[in-house]
Amino acid sequence: MLQRENHSAFQNRAVEFIKDGYQSMVFADMGTGKTTTTLTALLDVDEWPVLVISTKRVVDEVWEQEAACWEHTQNLTFVNITGNLKQRKACLTGASAHIYMINVENIQWLMTQKNTPSFRSLVLDELSLWGGMGERWKALRKFAAEMDSVIALTGTPAANGYLKLWAMTEMVKPGMISRTKTQYLQKYFFPVDPDCRIWELRPGAEQEILKTIAPYVIRMSNSDLAMPEL
Repeated sequence: MLQRENHSAFQNRAVEFIKDGYQSMVFADMGTGKTTTTLTALLDVDEWPVLVISTKRVVDEVWEQEAACWEHTQNLTFVNITGNLKQRKACLTGASAHIYMINVENIQWLMTQKNTPSFRSLVLDELSLWGGMGERWKALRKFAAEMDSVIALTGTPAANGYLKLWAMTEMVKPGMISRTKTQYLQKYFFPVDPDCRIWELRPGAEQEILKTIAPYVIRMSNSDLAMPEL
C-alpha cells in the first residue's frame, strides 16, 4: 500500500496550496495524482462532509478506489449518490460519510432534497463540465457560493477553451475574472463575424487571463512529478 511519503514534492506543494485557499483550481495533466492530492488536502483540513461532483464513471471508479490505495486515506468513508430515485434517496438517509459523490446529471435533484448533509466543501472533478451556462450551471453556481471552500480539478485550458473559462471560474469564485460574461468577452476577445457569434482571443489576452486567475491556480504537470512505483 502506498504511503503519504510516496507523494512527490510537487504533490505536497499542491496539498498545501489547496489547504491555504478557500477557492482553488488544480490544472493537472492526466496521471499526475490530482485525486490523491485533493484527498490528502481534505484529510488535513478535516472539515466534513465533502461533496464531489463528476461524471458517473469517475464517481463509480475513481475516488473511493484511489483513497483505498493510500494508507493515510484508506479509512475515509464514501457514499455514492447515483442509481435510480429510490437508491439515491436511500444514500441520503443511510450512514453518514466523509465524502459524498454524485454525477452531474443528478445535481439539480440533490438540491431539491430536504435531508441532505450540510456539506462544508465542494470538489468539481472535472471543471470543464461547467463551461456552459444552462439551468444546471445556474443552480450549481448558487450552491457553490454557499460552500466554505471549492476545489476545481481540470486540465490546462486550451486556446479554444478560453471562451468557457468565465463560466468555469464562476463556480470557484464569482467575479474572479470579471463580473459578467459580456465584460469578459469585451475585454479579452473580439468578434470575427458581424453577428458576434464567433470570438477569438485578443493579442496578449491569454497571458492576461492566466495572470488574473493565477492566485487561485496550481499546475500539476507530468514533467514536475515523479510518481511512486506500484
